[in-house]
Amino acid sequence: MDFAILGTIRLNGPAGRVSLSRKQRAVIAALLLHPNSTVSTERLISALWDDPPRSAVANIQTYVHQLRRRLEGSGLEVRTEGSGYVCEVPPGRLDLHVFEEGLRRARAERSGGDLAAAEREYAAAIALWRGTPAEDVPLSGAMAPRITELEERLAVARSEWIDVRLALGREDLVAELRALVAAHPLRERLWEQLVVALHRGGRRDEALDAFRQARELLVAELGIEPGPELRRLHTALLSGDDDLDARPELRRLRAALTDADGDLGAWPGPRGPRAASMDAGGDLGAPPERRRPRTAGGGVASARGEARRRRAVPPDGDREPGARGRRDAGVPFRRTAIASPVRRPSRSRCRMGWRRWGPGPRCPRRYGGCASCPPTPRTSSGAKRRSPS
Repeated sequence: MDFAILGTIRLNGPAGRVSLSRKQRAVIAALLLHPNSTVSTERLISALWDDPPRSAVANIQTYVHQLRRRLEGSGLEVRTEGSGYVCEVPPGRLDLHVFEEGLRRARAERSGGDLAAAEREYAAAIALWRGTPAEDVPLSGAMAPRITELEERLAVARSEWIDVRLALGREDLVAELRALVAAHPLRERLWEQLVVALHRGGRRDEALDAFRQARELLVAELGIEPGPELRRLHTALLSGDDDLDARPELRRLRAALTDADGDLGAWPGPRGPRAASMDAGGDLGAPPERRRPRTAGGGVASARGEARRRRAVPPDGDREPGARGRRDAGVPFRRTAIASPVRRPSRSRCRMGWRRWGPGPRCPRRYGGCASCPPTPRTSSGAKRRSPS
């Protein structure tokens, strides 16, 4: 690798390793941590000094001028852009760029189910890390967030790599996971993977002890109980469950390995008899008489029209007049031709079927008021309306 930032700074030119002074290394490190991006002069000053001198801007200009002379012919170009500087890096020559590209390929192979290729890509990408980014350069605390971001990317990539290796089941990862847990004791994901690796090695008692240590640590340091996935692993250990994959995606990866031919069994899928019933326009589980009609025009209006035509048909002779259809018995609900002696009250008729107003015989108790009749309507002047009789 011609230019390296994931660890100690390394710059190679046509004549070999490029030697730089202390401040020159700090300037190029701040630029390489943001490759092909503009870094303002103020940000460079804050990266080099916690308490910058009065001549900080002139010093930065001097360091950049010296860098351009030292890096001439190496392919690394530092140019001025606006009020800052850009370090242009050719593709494939900076370890940070190669790491990100390798990580992208590894995740693509993992999503495609090729775990062996994904494992190789993860291994090649993580091998580029030789320590903390720019660890031999005296940078101020202003660059700490960027360095922490890169280290978090490494931690996520390493965890994904361990998941792939657990799915492949080709090696013992207990020693590696114990070292990672010691370095990052509050990462539950690492504890989950350690429990799975111990169980895979036939060390169930140590897996239970690992859960106990994780729980005590989380309660003591953060005041919280372990997450649902770690608790699920503990329950599986207690119940003697052999399927102890750490994550749902890991279980899917292992299923892809054991089912390499892609045979999903005799599951009928969405094109089974229930789907056929839906294609026919019916409700799932409903009797044939109650399935929704499929009309040529479709839409709500067509279905309502069909429903009105069905209700207009008088019921069969096997029911008493006025009886309502029972949905639980599978009998279609239709309005009967003969009204029931007792009916629901409406705006124009009372419960006994007498008219409240309008032409025809009216309720004889409309002035006394049956239980279903409203109060006697009055005219605008307050006088009672009289019957035309």
